[in-house]
Order: sequence, then C-alpha cells, then structure tokens
Amino acid sequence: MLIFLETMFQMEMRQLIDLITALEDEVDLSKFSLKNYPQIVIYKITYYPFYLSVALAMYMFHIPQFYPSGTQTIEPYTLAKSIIISLGDCFQIQDDYLNLSGMPKQISIDIIDNKFSWCSEYCAGSVYARAAEGP
Repeated sequence: MLIFLETMFQMEMRQLIDLITALEDEVDLSKFSLKNYPQIVIYKITYYPFYLSVALAMYMFHIPQFYPSGTQTIEPYTLAKSIIISLGDCFQIQDDYLNLSGMPKQISIDIIDNKFSWCSEYCAGSVYARAAEGP
C-alpha cells in the first residue's frame, strides 16, 4: 500500500531532520527558531502515530480518495491530514512542555541532547528577536 511507503518516507525525513539540526557534539542555537518548528513537528509526530492510524482506518472502511459533492470535489484523506497536522502540533507542544517541567524522573533529555523542542525553539526565537531589536 502506498500509505506505508509514504509514512516510511516521512519517518526517514524526520530522522534526517533530527540528524542535520541536532548534532550531538555541537550546539548551534541559530538553528533553533519557531520558523523551522512546524516542519519538524509534521515529520516528527504527525505522520507515523497519528496520520497512519487514521488513514488506515479510512482505507479499511473503503473511504475513497476523493468524491464529488455538488460543485466541488471532497478529498477526505487531505482533509484528515490537515486536521491531524494541527492536532500533532498541539500534542508536541504539550509533550515538550511536560518534558521540560514534569516530574524530575520523567523529564526528557531532548534539550540536553540538542534536539528541537517547542520550549527551546520559543526561547531561542525570543532571544534572537530581542537581539535584532537592539538596545
């Protein structure tokens, strides 16, 4: 099925983004910006756990790729993907915040490992914006 190949490609893209932007032995805060964050979230969290599950359920229930409705064509998979991207974004922000401020035994080491998180992106974006404004 094409959905599995598409999801595997998205997972590879996620891994590539993680490797390119978060070198373990080099911290480059200039790579951290809210401009890059949406792409990272889409590839990191949206496709595999969320979209694949929904798309497979839609496929199992024989929902077509598209169908006419009056004067327009409805594309259920595209519509589902746009909704799931928003849900994935909300989920990732919540997860990143809880990783930063959760109970000590449960705190993730994403920031220590130089990985993108909403908290680090937001902080770095704020610092760079203030620096651009000047004194």
